[in-house]
Amino acid sequence: MTRLLLSLRLQLTVAQLFRERHTILGTVVVVLMAIQPVLGILHHRHYVKTQGRGLISYVHIWWGRVLMALGVINGGLGLVLSGERDSLRIAYGVVAAITFLVYSLFKGYQGFAGRARKNKVGEVSHKDSIMPPPRRPYQAPRMTYLESKRRREADV
Repeated sequence: MTRLLLSLRLQLTVAQLFRERHTILGTVVVVLMAIQPVLGILHHRHYVKTQGRGLISYVHIWWGRVLMALGVINGGLGLVLSGERDSLRIAYGVVAAITFLVYSLFKGYQGFAGRARKNKVGEVSHKDSIMPPPRRPYQAPRMTYLESKRRREADV
């Protein structure tokens, strides 16, 4: 936020405010980023209640992805505005494209692997498992082995 305010001050001095695509898009992205923490809090509250994702979760995820893409596009517009040499702009585009490709492949694999895991026949549930289910940070701590042994002995 400080960066935005400083850049607005500088741009007012140079009289470039909202004359260039880079400054307009950058301002829009920063303003839209203010919504992301609110979406994150709403997602967390929903997850604590339901232990699963809901519509707000996907809005939060996709809002972030769109803002990241707009930020990368705005970086390229900034290079054009600054008058950088073509080789730097090409390098920026190549790095952005490779990053996008790696991210997309990873998310695609993650989604595919997650679906495959859910569709496995004979998957062991936590009820049938030796290991207890994972704990959530807001849950009370488990009893130690000795505490549970004492409780069993007391029940006899």
